[in-house]
Amino acid sequence: MKKNLGYALLFAGVVFASFHAEEAKADRVRDDVNTSSISVPFGTPITLNYRIAASDTLPQGDIPNCNANNNNPVTVVINTAPGLTPSQNLLFYTQCGADQPVTFTANQAGSYIISVTTNGGKPGSLFDWIQATLLVEITDSTPPVIISTVTPAPNAAGWSNVNTSISWTVTDPESAVTLDGCNPFTLTTETLAATSACTATSAGGTASSSVTLKLDKTAPTVTVSGVTEGGVYTLGQVVPINWTASDLLSGIAANTGSTPNGTNIDTSSVGTKTITINVVDHAGNITTQIITYSVVQYNFVNVMSPLGGASSGIFGSPVLIRFKIVDTNGVSIPSASAQFYINPSVFSNGSPAKPGNTKNSGNNFAYNPTTSEYFYYVAANGNQLKKGVNKFRVILNDGTLHDILVNLK
Repeated sequence: MKKNLGYALLFAGVVFASFHAEEAKADRVRDDVNTSSISVPFGTPITLNYRIAASDTLPQGDIPNCNANNNNPVTVVINTAPGLTPSQNLLFYTQCGADQPVTFTANQAGSYIISVTTNGGKPGSLFDWIQATLLVEITDSTPPVIISTVTPAPNAAGWSNVNTSISWTVTDPESAVTLDGCNPFTLTTETLAATSACTATSAGGTASSSVTLKLDKTAPTVTVSGVTEGGVYTLGQVVPINWTASDLLSGIAANTGSTPNGTNIDTSSVGTKTITINVVDHAGNITTQIITYSVVQYNFVNVMSPLGGASSGIFGSPVLIRFKIVDTNGVSIPSASAQFYINPSVFSNGSPAKPGNTKNSGNNFAYNPTTSEYFYYVAANGNQLKKGVNKFRVILNDGTLHDILVNLK
């Protein structure tokens, strides 16, 4: 019997193997690579060459020609296990000695058997393909790939300020994967560090990944000293502003103010003014504090004590109201003007007062240069006064209002 030597080649990442068939007393398909198995990495195509070869040993009465000729074609059927796909699974031969290549690709690592069956040939021909069976081992050389997804993504400092979820995606096209951990997780509790981990194992090895989440949902706190909310300051008065910012978790990233910290507020002009302080922590939480204050032209010194007490008078007698106006250094200002009103409300300044002597004109205060006081005698009659508490209002020419309560007994 004539034997055709087979071969196996690995070239440019492709495995080549030749399979020859020879004709004997029974036609036979043989594996001439001289091995029953091969091993290749996943992703490497496998190319096998199939050929029908004539035998020099013929059945009695046969003629010396190829079993597969134009009159007696042979069909070779390629058989593979699921997961290993041939480029073609039917080969047609009408002559001997011609190779037909078949390339096999696997969709994952594992063990696969390639075998052949035959149809056709000379009438009565038999083919033996037992020796054409090949075991192919597709190996997985790389571990799984693990990808974590954090939603929403943390900021550049690694912090989140809203509830944060993590999910895992694990892929390995070469072999099956076993997971340890890798569970989706939502962080709702503030923390400096919460770790989620994922380990994946396949035939190609083990891969691990972990993600540390940091959550701070609380805005920073701001404490201000010096200037006060709703404070009233005189023109040119020196008033400092100082503030401290704190954050218990992520810490302070930045703090700014429209008036810089540690400086003096603006009292250079009369009017209502605001200072805005912005504080940001590393998680992106923001605290904004606005301080509103007023700057007035004069410093109104409380009502001076008339006869009978600072807040009392005798019903039915004129009531003397006295006060001082000074600048920021406490120096009396004689050039101010003030008007006096009776029974003011939140909606109205009240009625203009009527004087109780000739030193006052209308509802205007007079100035005493000897005592540096502004004074007004409220007439006992004509001013709708009553026994008990009466409310008066002084309006200075810088626009400020000063209410006075006087108890008439």
